[in-house]
Amino acid sequence: LVPVQSAQLGGKVIEGVLGPGNIVQPKLPEVPIPAATAKAFTVATPSVQTASATTGSDGRYRFRDTTTSTDGIQPGINNTTVDYRITLDSPTTQPVRQRYWKSEVTRTGVGPGPTVLEAPPALLVRQCTTAVTGTVVDSLTSAPVSGASVRVSFSRAGVSDSVTVTTEPSGVYSVPAVLFGLNNVPGPLTVRVSRTGYTTQTITTADASCGGTLTVPVSFVAEPSVEPPDIPTDVVFGAVTGRVLDESTGLPKAGVTVTASTCSLVPTVCVPVATGADGRYLLSQVPFELPAPTTTTTTTATTVPPVPSATVTISGTLDGFWPGSAQVTVRSGQTTTAPDLQVLTKLTGKVRGKVIDLGTAGSGTGHLAGATVSVTSARCAGTAPTAAECTTPADGSYSIVDVPLGDRNTPANRTVTATKFGYWPKSETFEAQLGQEPVENLGLVQQCTVTVNGVVKNASTGVGIPGATVSVPSGSRLAADASSSLPSTVITDGNGRYTLDRLLLGAEDNGAKSVRFTAAAAGFVSVSLTDTLVNCGSTIELNFGERPVVTGISPNVGSSAGGEVVEVDGRNLLGTTGVTFGGVRAPSFELVARTASR
Repeated sequence: LVPVQSAQLGGKVIEGVLGPGNIVQPKLPEVPIPAATAKAFTVATPSVQTASATTGSDGRYRFRDTTTSTDGIQPGINNTTVDYRITLDSPTTQPVRQRYWKSEVTRTGVGPGPTVLEAPPALLVRQCTTAVTGTVVDSLTSAPVSGASVRVSFSRAGVSDSVTVTTEPSGVYSVPAVLFGLNNVPGPLTVRVSRTGYTTQTITTADASCGGTLTVPVSFVAEPSVEPPDIPTDVVFGAVTGRVLDESTGLPKAGVTVTASTCSLVPTVCVPVATGADGRYLLSQVPFELPAPTTTTTTTATTVPPVPSATVTISGTLDGFWPGSAQVTVRSGQTTTAPDLQVLTKLTGKVRGKVIDLGTAGSGTGHLAGATVSVTSARCAGTAPTAAECTTPADGSYSIVDVPLGDRNTPANRTVTATKFGYWPKSETFEAQLGQEPVENLGLVQQCTVTVNGVVKNASTGVGIPGATVSVPSGSRLAADASSSLPSTVITDGNGRYTLDRLLLGAEDNGAKSVRFTAAAAGFVSVSLTDTLVNCGSTIELNFGERPVVTGISPNVGSSAGGEVVEVDGRNLLGTTGVTFGGVRAPSFELVARTASR
């Protein structure tokens, strides 16, 4: 085994300049480049880095072995000499397009020994840029094309650069700086322009130069694969230009989408545009319908027919702003300047208050914790924008912000709603207005229930029917908690008895509530009875299949002609289908109580 002996290798990095014949020469007087990166690769293994170094303030570097982190660099096998390729690059702290072009040098015959072998000086040329500008227009109408994507690039000698921009409403694009060639060797750039509805254009420019400006106009041609728009014969076009201002500041507003009310006539031609940094826009194809021809008297005088025109509404929209609009007279084949559009920042209001526990009778005063309070499109104060609801703490308080105001921030009525499981929800209307925070306290009444039980009997025998079902409408029963539910149907026991508990009374105030009960059993005709639930916590008996029993009538005498109202008292009158007197059927009746009919 032969011990490895280190070789010593270093060099210097200085600025270079492009000289005659595009040959890089040292810049005079000599300018060292500090903090440049040097990497060493053997010529035999060009992909394996063996050492690295960073230049000092004098531009000099000396390699250290990347494996052992010691001074020196590996020689060839058995300490023979080897050729090294050294790559040099810019300091990493330098801004993009203000760095140096990469370079490389070769040092042959690197072998072991204490003497520092010197690599040839590395010349790095500082990168230089050129500017590119131009205007994109429609080849048929010469109208500016906004929103087109313009990509300026070059790729030569293994290096490349590209910048992409979008045309303004005026069709103008501007690339302030793009690289154009290794070591700033002059050469052409490629300008690629694309937009929906047009054939992509690729243009090769003249040779770019350091610090220069290339002007590259583009004439866009509509895509041949796109069918020409179906334009009605009575539709003509004009153009509208203008600007959009922020009503709050009076400054131009960029990024506003501008369209015309008549674009729906030919939507493939009249497309919305976005305002530029100066707030300006151009709608180059605004359609409108020609007026119906009128009958005129023929004269010998020569007159100039009027230019067709129409009144069109121009509107601008932007997320988070109230839209702006203006009316303008559009003339065929002409460009009209519209009044300034004013967009206004959407502001919001607030509301706060407390949720009060009113108990079951609606007269409590305690604060209610754990209630959910919300206003449509608003959010709870102190939370993320996605938190649309407040949950009340122990004192029952809530505070809601970002309450939408009316059109252009005018006052507007909004609704705040509080809910909690086991309570009837409560909503109140308040006026949301800028700079005000109304107080709306919400009282919640605790939901109250009753129990209904009874027997389902065979009407012929009076015996209870086991396994019969008794059902109420879905949602009639109050579950134990928000995550559970109670069935709307129960089954009778062996004696035909049933119990339906936790039946809700009337909404909001636990008032009287009519509920339809239906009993059914195999081999029997189902029966439905409607009863009125009253009195919080009460128990009501409701039987099925019992024959009605009359206990009294009032009055018990009357005219033989009939026509009098008679009240019938008794038991089991729910479900009554008819009333007869001496075999004569009453033409009408109504149930006035569970034990009385009229």
